[in-house]
Amino acid sequence: MRHVYLVLILLLCGVIVLGCGKDKQQPPATAGEETATTKSVEKAGSAEKAESQEPASAEKSGGTGSAEKTESMEATAPAEAGSATKEPESKYPKEYIGKDGAKMALIPEGAFQMGNANGDRDESPVHPVQLDAFYMDIYEVTNAQYKKFVDATGHPVPRSWDDAALNGPNQPVVWVSWDDAVAYAEWAGERLPTEAEWEYAARGGLSGKLYPWGNELPGAGGEFRANYYPLGGKSDGYDKTAPVGSFPPNKYGLYDMAGNVWELCADWYYEHWYGYEKQVLNPQGPTDEYAKSNGYVRVRRGGAWSRRGKDLTCANRGNQQPGNGDDKTGFRCVISAKDVVP
Repeated sequence: MRHVYLVLILLLCGVIVLGCGKDKQQPPATAGEETATTKSVEKAGSAEKAESQEPASAEKSGGTGSAEKTESMEATAPAEAGSATKEPESKYPKEYIGKDGAKMALIPEGAFQMGNANGDRDESPVHPVQLDAFYMDIYEVTNAQYKKFVDATGHPVPRSWDDAALNGPNQPVVWVSWDDAVAYAEWAGERLPTEAEWEYAARGGLSGKLYPWGNELPGAGGEFRANYYPLGGKSDGYDKTAPVGSFPPNKYGLYDMAGNVWELCADWYYEHWYGYEKQVLNPQGPTDEYAKSNGYVRVRRGGAWSRRGKDLTCANRGNQQPGNGDDKTGFRCVISAKDVVP
């Protein structure tokens, strides 16, 4: 019997031990283990979520990858304010209609190198010039415009009006003197351009080029860019002056800045003036002291219908007695931008 009781006691103890084993819990994970486990689960979940969303994103974007999408967004993004590629807006309108009815183009303020080191002697030395903004007639003053002035003031008519080759209403007025041109400009509330303003405008923003359109000769490739005297004489289509605007404009929208007629400027002419010029901002040309040595003649620019191509360069300089005129010389007017928009 004693053996039976002993066996029963041992069996009862085994049952109690097994019950305790079932209720026993695992020890809590340490902080490091819990973090690692959490991160592992989150990472696995994120990967699963990304994998499930990837086909939908590709379909929505037309099958392009994320790198291509980012590149596309960067390419179409607008430039930020103050970007180097964004030019500041001018406070001046791009066009202005003068009191004489002439359309004028804004010539923005800026700097350029005036002259031509490889040109005629009076075109050197090349020197820096800084100019304020101004407006310039996009065309040379025409016979029709000049007639309004004559009718309004009783000013003498030019002799060219008796010449059928020169008296068309849209042809530039010629046989006018520097004095006549100044009288017209004053009537229109404007003025003649300085020599520096004229060259700056003629260049049209092209730096270091020979002509208003670049370095090609006026008739290069059989395409005439100006009214001048080519080897064929009239092969450019005109025997003498052409109606204004017959050839393409420069980058500033100015027509006939090369050829057609010489254009009178405000300055006295002095052959060696570039070697003496000290004024960089808005230079006004030689004083009377220097002008005297060249006989008090005025500057004219641009060449004419009677000149060869080499005389049509932006830096080429001519001159004329202020009281004289001829069938090759006309003018156009300017007005300072600050006089239009103070």
